[in-house]
Amino acid sequence: MEVLLVLIVIVFGIFFYAKKVGFDYYDNKSNKKANEDSGIYTQNTFYTPTQVFDTLGVEIVEQRENGGHIIAYQGGYFLFSFQKDSEWVDIHFFDFDSCKYEYIHQAQMVVNHVNYKYWGWTCYLRMSGDEAEERPLSASLSYRFALAGSLPQIKTLLKEVLEQAFYIVHDFRSELAEDIKKKKDVDEQFFNDSAFNNKIAYLQRMKELNHLEERGEEQPESSELAINRLIELFDHTDFGELQNLKIIEGEHIEIIKNIDEIKDFNIREYIRKLPNATAIQSLILTFAFERQELFVTLTKAKGSTENTLFFVVNVVRSGSELDALMDNRGPISSRTMMEIRLGDAEKDYWEAKYMIDEANDKMNAGKSDELTDEQRLVISYTNPVSQLALYWGKKYYNNRCYFQSLFYFNQIFWHLRNLKKEWDDDERKLYFEICYYIGFIYVDLNMYDKAFYYLYMAQSQRSISATKEFANCLCNMNDPSAKDYIGSKLGEIIDLMNKSEEDAERLIDFYLFLKRRYVYVLIENGNYDDAESILEKMIEHDECVEFAKDELDFVKKQKDKSNI
Repeated sequence: MEVLLVLIVIVFGIFFYAKKVGFDYYDNKSNKKANEDSGIYTQNTFYTPTQVFDTLGVEIVEQRENGGHIIAYQGGYFLFSFQKDSEWVDIHFFDFDSCKYEYIHQAQMVVNHVNYKYWGWTCYLRMSGDEAEERPLSASLSYRFALAGSLPQIKTLLKEVLEQAFYIVHDFRSELAEDIKKKKDVDEQFFNDSAFNNKIAYLQRMKELNHLEERGEEQPESSELAINRLIELFDHTDFGELQNLKIIEGEHIEIIKNIDEIKDFNIREYIRKLPNATAIQSLILTFAFERQELFVTLTKAKGSTENTLFFVVNVVRSGSELDALMDNRGPISSRTMMEIRLGDAEKDYWEAKYMIDEANDKMNAGKSDELTDEQRLVISYTNPVSQLALYWGKKYYNNRCYFQSLFYFNQIFWHLRNLKKEWDDDERKLYFEICYYIGFIYVDLNMYDKAFYYLYMAQSQRSISATKEFANCLCNMNDPSAKDYIGSKLGEIIDLMNKSEEDAERLIDFYLFLKRRYVYVLIENGNYDDAESILEKMIEHDECVEFAKDELDFVKKQKDKSNI
């Protein structure tokens, strides 16, 4: 009897449990359907590729082994990569345009522009095929989309995302075509602006003056462009692990896979050892990393001789899908000059020493007006080793060989910082001048965080050049203090100009520069009314009229957009 009673209890328990489960299932199913119909998102709903594509009204063109699906939409082919048990799907629009290596700088600038202009999609360059092809570089897009909401909602949003890709493609192609059409021989212009009339056109390396005979070895190469130095140009950028290096010179392609060899690779020495070094017109280096590529292009510049080669160097990172997830969207390219001396170090040393001795002779003879720009800096300091570094630093600086110049200016900077005595007037003056040069170089290399440190010190000495460059640095790095800094300097200059006619004449160019920069900051911050008021007064007072008119037109267009 007891056994029978237990069995009855168990049977009824099972009955009621099954009934509850059934009702719960029915209720959940009904609620889920109601939520989908009403547009309420249920957190645990993960849609299948078939559901998404059916809703979108597209067919699967190709289904890959890794789970990727290629679909055709309005003439474009998109790759959808669904993540298992996740609401996220990665969308790719690969290789929508291609370009030659010679236009890599223009292409990367357009990539950078569209990434700032459009949010969501990330544009980047990648190697689409064989480097020997005529157009080996291609532009691609990526987007991380959340499958959140009901299927009708996803359909609406997904169509907007895909259609936006076509707008980006149109803008990219138009901008790139325009940049290529307008392209002139910028490399020659870039080089010809520099002071290249010095009698020594090919100085490259040096030895310490007082250690020449006893050491018999070279100083560290100032022109070395090793991979670690190149990566430093792109702070806060995740490249991943280094994989290989491809060197392209004409039709010749060389691939290096040994990682240690790549890390020790010296661009300068590679060119020096080539049997046809003087015949090289361009050289392309592609450092392949796990997440993106780093392109280094060297284009031969005007002024090269049989003994000395000059190259315009562009360093560009391709960009990666990770850029879309990073707050920092800083510059992705850098540009400088490079000088490669083909002779021996001994000759370099004696020619440099000759120039220093000549500078001293001119000073002793009262012919200071005949000093070159490099010689003027050299004679400001009597330390013989530092004189050599000063000469090289200023010479490379004048020729815009900034990588090489930086090597020597850093030597002087740390030499002065480490002196075990108080500075005399000449040392103090030299220190802040070197700070200015280093800061200027870092701005030119788009390394604004480093530039800030040196220019902040340089501008403390009330140098007009340093103040200008510091203001440019603040503007370029979008520093919130730019407006207050430029405004305060502008106020100081106005006070000085009001007190003295001599100062008014001397400071007029500086005043106009600060005014233009101040207007720039106002516009960037969206203070259109204030900017408009200043620009109208500039036209009224005949101050930079063309600039003011152009900026006024821009301000009016921006205000019209904001009113739409």
